Amino acid sequence: MARRQPMHLDLLKPRTWPLLLVVGAGRFVGQFPLSSMGRLSKPLAWLLLRSRRIRTITRANLEACFPELTDTQLQDLTTDATHEVARSICETLKVWFSYSETNPHFDCVSYTGLENLDTALSRDCGIILLCSHFGALDLNGAFFARLNRKGRRFVGVYRKPSDPSADAIIQWGRTKMLDRAIPIQSPREVMKELSAGSIVWMAPDIEVRGPGAVYADFFGQPAGTTTWPARIASNTGAIVLPASHSRLKDGSGYRFEIRPPLEGFPSGDETADARTINLFVETVVAPDPAPYWWCIKRFKWRPEGAKPIY
Repeated sequence: MARRQPMHLDLLKPRTWPLLLVVGAGRFVGQFPLSSMGRLSKPLAWLLLRSRRIRTITRANLEACFPELTDTQLQDLTTDATHEVARSICETLKVWFSYSETNPHFDCVSYTGLENLDTALSRDCGIILLCSHFGALDLNGAFFARLNRKGRRFVGVYRKPSDPSADAIIQWGRTKMLDRAIPIQSPREVMKELSAGSIVWMAPDIEVRGPGAVYADFFGQPAGTTTWPARIASNTGAIVLPASHSRLKDGSGYRFEIRPPLEGFPSGDETADARTINLFVETVVAPDPAPYWWCIKRFKWRPEGAKPIY
């Protein structure tokens, strides 16, 4: 595993002092077990619920995707989803500031579908670990990093922020569980890793538009969806393994599931492949919608003639 990146010295400059609050919060949260994140996140949830922007986007997304819900149900789900975002942020900080393969705080996970990983590892090709913004994204990486990968490198793909200090924090936080974190803006580096047999972890369920994107159905709405996973899988011959984590109902821990490879993917049809990605996300979200990150604009751009969501 690669050496963890050092914290960026730019954080000492006044303009980046707000990021120091993130570091301080992470140091604090990192001392507690994952089971306590629900309690620790309550003050943050209280603040988020007072953000009109977050409430409006969350409610609009839920109305678009679940038109059958009543006003009361939508209001309750909006509140629950915001609480889940706050908890996910705390869980992410927990991963960034205290993850290690020997930290007992991360023993609270059970695994299903390991046979799918073993089958993929037996093949001489790269592996795309396909996840989504359901719960704390980084818990997927933390739980997967604890598995026996038979010598394969574990690499993450992320959207690089414009602020170099924020980027440094992401790199610092994730390179404890990853061999390398590669910006999505460097596709050749990703393909090089896959061609070398690495496992590349990504969550492509963020709205995009322009070249490399198509509109594909997501909970009955056309959503700008990247064609990138299908293209790099086609170019490298990589297997695409969907995976997700969920919190056990009794609060005792988490379940991490690795599903069978996507069938017929890539198909050569960009829209069909994008729909396959979105359908996977739907199967994760539908049983329990609240943990999904509904506070992110998923339908900001609309095809011609479609009704605006926001």
